[in-house]
Amino acid sequence: MASITGYSEALFVAGAAIVTLVPRPASSFNWIGGDLAAPFRKSLLFLAAMNISRNVSFEDRRFREACPSPESSNSMIPNTGFWTVLYYVLTSIESFGLCFLMLLMPYLVQKRLSDVINIRPGHNLMPWLQAILTLNVLGTMTAPYNRNLWAFKRFGDALGCIPVIKTLQLFRRTNSSSAEQGNHLMIKTLEALEGYSFVITTMAAAAYLFDNHHSMVNVAIRLVSIFISWVRVIFHGHLLNAMDDASYIPPRPFGAKYDDEPTDPEVIDDGHQLVVPVTPVRVR
Repeated sequence: MASITGYSEALFVAGAAIVTLVPRPASSFNWIGGDLAAPFRKSLLFLAAMNISRNVSFEDRRFREACPSPESSNSMIPNTGFWTVLYYVLTSIESFGLCFLMLLMPYLVQKRLSDVINIRPGHNLMPWLQAILTLNVLGTMTAPYNRNLWAFKRFGDALGCIPVIKTLQLFRRTNSSSAEQGNHLMIKTLEALEGYSFVITTMAAAAYLFDNHHSMVNVAIRLVSIFISWVRVIFHGHLLNAMDDASYIPPRPFGAKYDDEPTDPEVIDDGHQLVVPVTPVRVR
């Protein structure tokens, strides 16, 4: 790799996967953990492994113009045209997979909402997914010839924030379950994070499109946009884990009572019968 950026991203991604996958919801009955969150957790594990492998094996081509490093000759993969194209293809696949992962959370939330409102889970997410895929392919095909056109992919990443915000707002307005009330503050926090990510990723796309890759401000914006994507993964994963925990009802032993279940008012612990006075109701 040309700089420590790739190593830093690999370490950060590993940490994001650990803090998201290690806490297992109470409803975990499979190897990956979770019920509603299980597809998200499987996809995260695959993308994290792919990201770490790419950052370790390939030379980091994103910031070498602004931050040249003598380590570029230590790359495990030769710097030729074929490997350059392969690098951009793998990066685009990973980026699209990350956008798919970001849209997987609102799909799973809509799946939960379909139990209480009339909604087709994922129906309104398909146009966004198609637009993101188109921009990712366009960016991948043009970036090896003109790095400024990598902006198409970054615009696609920014688009992924919009359906997430809309789904979170729908969930917050619709859900009135007392078990889910504790997640509302987390949802509001996630809405703010998605809005910030949209602004930063759009600025990063503009930095690719109009900059000559030597401006430290634009390089910083592009760098933050990389890490903010994985911060979103952490919050999405924790929200799904919390929803799994809120919906989990532990098995009830025969004859046992829950702590909040009222006790029979006519029986007390010492075996005596409790006499409850009856007040007559006067009807006028």
